[in-house]
Amino acid sequence: MLRVAPRQQHAARQIKAELSRARWVCVLTGRGNELTRDTFAPVWEDAGQRLESVQILLPDSELGPSSWLSRREEDVRRIDPGFSCGLLAEQIRLNAAYIREIARHRRAIELRFYDLPHLHRLVITDQAAYVTIYSPTEHGRNCPTVLARRPGLMYDYALLLFQTAWASSQPTNT
Repeated sequence: MLRVAPRQQHAARQIKAELSRARWVCVLTGRGNELTRDTFAPVWEDAGQRLESVQILLPDSELGPSSWLSRREEDVRRIDPGFSCGLLAEQIRLNAAYIREIARHRRAIELRFYDLPHLHRLVITDQAAYVTIYSPTEHGRNCPTVLARRPGLMYDYALLLFQTAWASSQPTNT
């Protein structure tokens, strides 16, 4: 089954409900701000208790001007005048610090960094995948989100995208 929310923020309540009953969670995101908000509270509250594993992928903020992160930042600066050079990387560093702190107390959480095109956000559980398709002319929160249930072709594809990114990502220096 596939459903589409016209904007990522419209799917937040459903994602939160899905996260509250998940056995495991995989997230690939472009910035990670949502990770520190109410949508992901069930993950941080239950990690290490109910959840078997939580794998988080954030862009590598240390790669400089030739990285995909820099390219995405250029896109965002065109649509958001408040986005100064380096702001995206700084937000990622702050969100990574938040996740690292939680991971110090919860063994089920693992954080890694990637350098791949910023084309989508993936939130995947053992039962559902939420794929937000990024646009170069919008913030991620304003982009459509596809919900794919397991089993299904789109669910399997989302999981393959995540696993491929995870396999080529870099562990953090905790």
